Amino acid sequence: MSEKKNIYTCKNAHLTVTVDRDKGVTPALIACPVCNDLANSNFYHCPDWALPTHEWYKPASLDGLNVAEKEHIGNGGLLMRKIDRPALDPSVKPSQTILVEDLCEFAKSKEPNKYSLLILLAQSGGFDDFKSDTVVPEDWGWVCPKLALADICTQKHPELQHIYEKMVDGVYDDEMDAEDIERMRRETPQSMHKMLGL
Repeated sequence: MSEKKNIYTCKNAHLTVTVDRDKGVTPALIACPVCNDLANSNFYHCPDWALPTHEWYKPASLDGLNVAEKEHIGNGGLLMRKIDRPALDPSVKPSQTILVEDLCEFAKSKEPNKYSLLILLAQSGGFDDFKSDTVVPEDWGWVCPKLALADICTQKHPELQHIYEKMVDGVYDDEMDAEDIERMRRETPQSMHKMLGL
């Protein structure tokens, strides 16, 4: 089966991105894994760039399950569990991997899901100088990914000043790869190719 992704959001804006590993029924409401408040399903309206943090699965055995869980499975339901470490998009460059690690490390000591969308964007290449426009939602209006990151770290989340400083120092800068070069050749006027090193 094709694995479907979903997002659950609670009133505290915590995001839980799930993926259906098996065929079955998933609920419209779950307990938020962060604050335990009710989180509402987005009914499988989930951006392609969002990487799952939790998975829905059908257990191989009913051993160890409580009565309610056994009944739920018997009615075609799936159980949810945390994915230990969501995989990075394979196209994400090393500099973006460093950004993800830095954000995760900081979030662990604070409110982990407060930074979930930011981490999801970084995991998917949203702050990659050359690929961000394929990741970042259009209505956010971001043009330059580094300006966007700077805005987030200085305005929305000033507690991320250390991330901003590393960005200024070039820690999260990206090198163009062959795919970037080919794409830029297609999407920029030929008169600009020499200036851009294409």
